[in-house]
Amino acid sequence: MVGCSTRHSTPADGEIHVWTARVIDDDCLTDGLRELLDTKERVRAARFAQPRHRMSFIQFRAFARQVLGGCLGVPAAEVTFANGRHGKPQLVRGAGRPEIHFNLSHSRDYCVLAARLGCAVGIDLEQVRDMPGSLDIARRHFTRAEAEQLARLDGDARRDAFFALWTHKEAAVKTLGASLAENFERFEFALDPPGQPRLVSFDATQPTPDGLWLRRLDAPPGYVAALASLRPCAKIVSRAWNVVAHDAYAAPHWPAASVRSRETSDHPRGA
Repeated sequence: MVGCSTRHSTPADGEIHVWTARVIDDDCLTDGLRELLDTKERVRAARFAQPRHRMSFIQFRAFARQVLGGCLGVPAAEVTFANGRHGKPQLVRGAGRPEIHFNLSHSRDYCVLAARLGCAVGIDLEQVRDMPGSLDIARRHFTRAEAEQLARLDGDARRDAFFALWTHKEAAVKTLGASLAENFERFEFALDPPGQPRLVSFDATQPTPDGLWLRRLDAPPGYVAALASLRPCAKIVSRAWNVVAHDAYAAPHWPAASVRSRETSDHPRGA
């Protein structure tokens, strides 16, 4: 099976393309996508004890290769990855290819990928679920002020605010290419009604990094997502990858098309 390609898939200057993929319970599809993976990825896939986890890994790695191959103008199997200092994946550029930065996040049945030309991006996706220990986690990994804000909330409000904070903090740290464990507390957010995170400081006393831009993203029902970049973004273009794969692989059980874009504020500290 060959990797499908997309037209007009390289982000324009000032745009961030956000792709969403949903795992499909289809062994034949998964076997075909496995051909796009490199040797290390295939070995890693074989180590998953749970078939569902193996299926998700194969499909989401192939998804990333197909999207990024479309950005670079190369077949998906020829996309080459390297790891940055703290393990953030990055593309190995070939001569004459665009400087595409990307970031990937997955949670349960969904995966999201953000791609931008010439500027770092970070993205995080989390399934919203009951977290009885969310306040204890916040006290260990969030700032004191954030934990106190969560303590004033109850039930679903605390749960939703916890995941909103988590995704914004993780997207911000991933944008910097930094260690999550060492940098999670460096970003402090305030919760504006109704629980919307707003970045207020970096290292508690320092202004936020120049140009750092954050947005909450539309996400599948039951999930929350956030997007960050080191420069303001003029437009977010959202695409559903399953639609492109449907066209390429003629799988009629895949969902209907969904491609949308929206203009964004150019304020660098909007959350």
